[in-house]
Amino acid sequence: MRQHARISSNHARPSRVKSHLLLYTHFIMTHPVPVPKIGRSVLPTILSSLDGALYCLSLPILRRSTTSFVSSSFTFGPDSKPIPIHEYDIVLKRLLRIIGALAIPPWRTFDDLEGVLSLAEAWEARAALDILRASITSPVFLREPLRVYAIAITVRSEEEAEFASKYTPALSLHDKKNQETSHRISMRSLVKWRDEFWERM
Repeated sequence: MRQHARISSNHARPSRVKSHLLLYTHFIMTHPVPVPKIGRSVLPTILSSLDGALYCLSLPILRRSTTSFVSSSFTFGPDSKPIPIHEYDIVLKRLLRIIGALAIPPWRTFDDLEGVLSLAEAWEARAALDILRASITSPVFLREPLRVYAIAITVRSEEEAEFASKYTPALSLHDKKNQETSHRISMRSLVKWRDEFWERM
């Protein structure tokens, strides 16, 4: 099973290393202690959220799953410091679980989804982006179809945008609750949305 482990910042004192090598490529470490000499290619990467939570993910998984970490100037080694990620725990944890092929809890808010989408785009995590795009049209989000449409346009997901547009025929862009969302949509996309609306009339 591929996974990453959350590391509590309370474990400051040295402790016995608990580690496993899966297929000789995936390294899982439960405590931030010196790493055994097992080769640079399987060194774990420690990431730190804005909340101060530390996460451990094997370097091969991180580099296979993201483009930004392949081309980044970060150094990875037994004594490397945690890499600061300017996102809160709820965002970073969800994206790492997706990258690590772990189940994630149900989405509750648009803000959570948009935060994870934004980080996945910044990391150029293509597989994770595909999973997140499919989540955009979940029933919980289709209660606000215009916002779903705006998000889909932002992440260049035409299929999801077209699907969301089918739920927006009765919406008014002049309604105050829709104005903030409509301002995030380009004029070109708004015109396309309008044209699709009239085609369905």
